[in-house]
Amino acid sequence: MAAFTLYEDESILFKTLDPSIATSILCHSGILHSDKKLICLGSNKENEVFRVNDTNICIMHVECSFCILVDYMLDDIYIPGKILENHYGVYQSQNCRDWVKNTKSGELIGYDLKEYGKKSIRKSGQSLDHWAETFNELDKSKRFIPKQDNAGPSHRRKICINNNEDLEWLIERIRFIDREPGGTFLM
Repeated sequence: MAAFTLYEDESILFKTLDPSIATSILCHSGILHSDKKLICLGSNKENEVFRVNDTNICIMHVECSFCILVDYMLDDIYIPGKILENHYGVYQSQNCRDWVKNTKSGELIGYDLKEYGKKSIRKSGQSLDHWAETFNELDKSKRFIPKQDNAGPSHRRKICINNNEDLEWLIERIRFIDREPGGTFLM
């Protein structure tokens, strides 16, 4: 069953998101709010950021149960604060991939996050490459590479969190990848 979002103040009146073709973490924000191992750090409309206790990883609820992973701190910068200054939405493409974009600028969140960190500046002719799943927007799981080398398929996976037990599994996987070097797959 497809979910849709209504935007009152934007040029797009509504859009449809299809969970059956999603490449995000699918989890209702109510499940995220109910877990004591997560701390809600703030929100901007339906965007909400939850820190996994004792890690440098947050789960960002973008909209309509579509979620991604983001850093908590990056180069001494509080990333949830930067994220929540803007509003992000999920956009699905014809080739069955979710894209999280700034709803005003249209910039992909991955580029925004890299800009916040300042360690890895994009050079002319480069694009962002995920070393892990496309929903994994952690800084250590993305890099800039020459555009021509970024032609392969992305790591498109979906994780469905339907209850607290599923969420406990996800939290344990997040704790694992937090200790690992970049590019570690959640699944």
